[in-house]
Amino acid sequence: MYAPQLFHEISEPVVVAESATERPIPGPELMGVSRGGQPALYAGLKRFQQLHGSTSGKSFAGYIAFYPNCNTTYRAEDDFDDKPVRVFHGSADDYAPVASCRAYVERLRAKGKDIKMIEYSGA
Repeated sequence: MYAPQLFHEISEPVVVAESATERPIPGPELMGVSRGGQPALYAGLKRFQQLHGSTSGKSFAGYIAFYPNCNTTYRAEDDFDDKPVRVFHGSADDYAPVASCRAYVERLRAKGKDIKMIEYSGA
């Protein structure tokens, strides 16, 4: 039910990456919260980048997801960009439970990806 919306949400930020000018600091990073955290996280999937990504070769410097829902699985979901990923999540969240994000972060970390999860106890 959410897949078409998710694909649109992932392809839309490509405009930001393509229009980014040369800057002395790395960037831009893609960031999202809750329902926006999911596309911010999964935009790092190489499969989605090939399907919906930039044709100019520009990309995001990193991915920051606050309270993403990690319950959806995708083909080749472990084939992830090498850019840094930071996930921030509350342990008591009952809308987007944290357990599936913990498992996903561990799978990517086991593959050597630069991913870290900060979990807020009771939040």
